[in-house]
Amino acid sequence: MKTENFIRFSGFSLMVGGYMATLGWILFAIFDPAYVDRDGIQWIVFNFLVIFGGVFIALGLPGFYLSQSHRTGAPGLIALIILFIGITIPYIAVHSIETATSPHIPPMMRVFVSVGAPSLILGVLLTGIITYTAGIYPRRWVAAALIILVLLRLITHMFSIPPMFERGIFPAVFAGIVGIIGFYMFFKLKINHTAAQ
Repeated sequence: MKTENFIRFSGFSLMVGGYMATLGWILFAIFDPAYVDRDGIQWIVFNFLVIFGGVFIALGLPGFYLSQSHRTGAPGLIALIILFIGITIPYIAVHSIETATSPHIPPMMRVFVSVGAPSLILGVLLTGIITYTAGIYPRRWVAAALIILVLLRLITHMFSIPPMFERGIFPAVFAGIVGIIGFYMFFKLKINHTAAQ
């Protein structure tokens, strides 16, 4: 597969996954903001949107890295690996285990969350900083939005905020930004062919 096609395929994957996860998180924020109604069928549907959104996002991350690797180098790769862990554990593993074992969540879930949540926060922050400085994506506000989102999340973590923000709005905004990046990769990004060599 040519590099350009791979990047566009990855962009499509990020776009689909980002918007799918956004929908799942918004539905959680509206119908189950405390994230406790584990007996209803709607909870399973919302969780599946997040899980499959996470799968598509994870599949699209390598192409996202490749699209700017000639400028980000090793730091970009490190950010990608941390973000990949942050997506696969919270979005895919945790939600899959919750769906399979609900309403009795196993104690080992805390281990997944204790690794996944910090990886996601750090991965999003590093990815935002590296993407902003690389300047491949003309709309730098998208990268800046990732950085601001993480900072807001850390600030609000120190205060008591409604669950709908922690378990709905913040993840929905992140997934929406990923969808925007995917849209840009798929439709608008001019591939730098020297990066492929």
